[in-house]
This record gives sequence, C-alpha cells and structure tokens, in this order.
Amino acid sequence: MKTGMKTRAVLDIRDLPEYAFGHRSIMWWGTLGFVAIEGTVFVLALTSYFYLRAKALQWPLGVPPPDLLPGIVNSAILFASLYPNQRASAPPRTRTRPA
Repeated sequence: MKTGMKTRAVLDIRDLPEYAFGHRSIMWWGTLGFVAIEGTVFVLALTSYFYLRAKALQWPLGVPPPDLLPGIVNSAILFASLYPNQRASAPPRTRTRPA
C-alpha cells in the first residue's frame, strides 16, 4: 500500500429522484409567494373598507349603484363561449402522438 495515496468516497446517486419535495421545490416557494400576495391583498381590502367606513359620514357612501349591463353582457359572452371551447379542445385530447 502506498502511503501518499488518498481515498475518495463516491456516492451513487443514479436511483435518487430528479425532483424535490417540500421547501426544496420551486413550486413550493411559488405557492408560498402566491399565498402571501393574496393574503396581503385581502388584508389591504379589509383595512381600506374599515378605514373608509370610519371616515364616511353615511354608509354606504352616497353614490349611485354601478351599471350592471356591461358585466352581464361580458358574463353572457363568457358562458356562451364555454360550449365551443369544450368542443374545440376535445379532439386534441383524444389524439395520440405519433411514435
């Protein structure tokens, strides 16, 4: 045996998964960021509601209600497009990829 030779430990990692779970996964951090942003939006909305309610002399504020026609038309267009979209997406789902 040679006295100047060093041995190196080698780890076989072929059987380890190529993905991570928990806080090591980028999807986990993305979901956490999304939850933090959405939580902040809801807290800001509630805070602004209570701030405006405390400052207003009468509640609800003395403004006319919004016109609902544009929202109703937009919703009708959205719901009318559901059926053609489902029909259009059905054939690609059943097709198989050529080998």
